[in-house]
Amino acid sequence: MDTLLRNFKITTLTIMISTATITMADSGSNYNPDPTPAGYECIKVPSNGGWVRLSTRGSAGSNRMELSIGGSWTVDSANYGAVNPADGHNSAALEQYAQYKYDQRFAFGKLLWFSEDDNAIYGPTNGVFMMHSGMQFRINDSDATLADNAGEAKVCAKYFWSAN
Repeated sequence: MDTLLRNFKITTLTIMISTATITMADSGSNYNPDPTPAGYECIKVPSNGGWVRLSTRGSAGSNRMELSIGGSWTVDSANYGAVNPADGHNSAALEQYAQYKYDQRFAFGKLLWFSEDDNAIYGPTNGVFMMHSGMQFRINDSDATLADNAGEAKVCAKYFWSAN
């Protein structure tokens, strides 16, 4: 055993660990996991609230707008899973509650768009539309039944001029 210990060489390895602090350029800003795409104006539309207005401050000289709709929400967080606000719920089980829709023409949970220009409600999807100077958005659920909703939609608009 004594011979074995003499022939055994012990090497000590020292590992140095360096730590660094990474600081964002604007240390006062909060991290935003859902950033606004470049060139778009965005709003968040809560499922448990009423109409939310989208400013069109960047629309000068525009006659078209591109809408991008994201997020997820539900009209009944205890019984129905979240859906894409551009589509809404397509559940036959919800038809028995149709009287609680804000607008009967559209699916429960669909994002509704009120145009202040022509005083009309639409059910928008992602796409390009004629420019509207005043737009408001909400979930298709009655004011009386908003409390059991969950989630939010993110509506973004990009304005531009098109001769077509």
